[in-house]
Amino acid sequence: MGQMENKKILIISLLSLVVSIGLIAILFSQTDSSQFKHLLDNINLNQYLIAFLIYVFINLIIAFRLCYFYKIKDGKSILASLDIGASHAVALCVLPLRLGDAIYPFLIKRYLNKSLVSSLHNLFVLRVYDFISAVIIFLMLLLNTVFITKVSPLSYAFLVLSILISYVLLKNLVQILSLFINMFNKLGFTGIALKLRAMSDRFEKDSQKLSTKSHLYIFTFSIVRWGFSGLMLLHLCYALNLDIELGQALFLTTGMNMAFIIPLQTVGGIGVLESVLALLITMQGLPFERASAMAISLRLLWFTLPFILGFIWFSGRKLCKRLSFSH
Repeated sequence: MGQMENKKILIISLLSLVVSIGLIAILFSQTDSSQFKHLLDNINLNQYLIAFLIYVFINLIIAFRLCYFYKIKDGKSILASLDIGASHAVALCVLPLRLGDAIYPFLIKRYLNKSLVSSLHNLFVLRVYDFISAVIIFLMLLLNTVFITKVSPLSYAFLVLSILISYVLLKNLVQILSLFINMFNKLGFTGIALKLRAMSDRFEKDSQKLSTKSHLYIFTFSIVRWGFSGLMLLHLCYALNLDIELGQALFLTTGMNMAFIIPLQTVGGIGVLESVLALLITMQGLPFERASAMAISLRLLWFTLPFILGFIWFSGRKLCKRLSFSH
């Protein structure tokens, strides 16, 4: 059985590598090389620094959400939550097939001394909240892109509506999944129905451990996180001297993060995420040659953020420990 599992992982890894290399090759073949060089030769470092500081703040939001989930109040455990956030961010960039999420429960066990069952519960609930809120925000902004040609007060009304719909869906997720389970059973797709049933049962069991107030707070953390993710992408675009609005940046960041569910991905989703981002940019009316240059450039800048954060955070932590020992 172990050999079969290893063989399956090897096949998926090889397929992921082929897909990533193929997509990168297609992107570069369609990219305007002069545009790509121009973007990277004229990086606005002030805007990049602002994007990095926003990225730091996003990780603080994620860490404080973890603290709220586990009712953590002591300073030592709060620092441990920040350790988890920094480690997880780097792991997502260096490990293929979303294995960064696979080590997340072990990070919680190591730094917060929580059981793996509790850690998996945390990961599952937070990922469900992040994904569904991202999907709804993306879909509402997509409707806005199709029917409203420029950002207006109506655009922000769409965004507020998407947030409200996200919360209603999350509060009634088990009932909604039951409708899909019945539909797939009637259509004869019993395998899909069984997987949805397992997901529904898991979410229902895990979410029962949280109060309505906790659900609302965790949902709010997720929405705020996406808001700042859009703001970070906005400033990364400014760093590349690209003219973009916050609504467009939020559309791109939620759309790209939804692509993380695609199973065939190598390190950091290279190839897949750039392709998705390029397609999303073309939906803003730009030709694919320019969109691909923008997507690759943005991802190159984006990719540096967790490594810089991890280096600064853990170097600082190590220095503080040395200073405390010396005294």
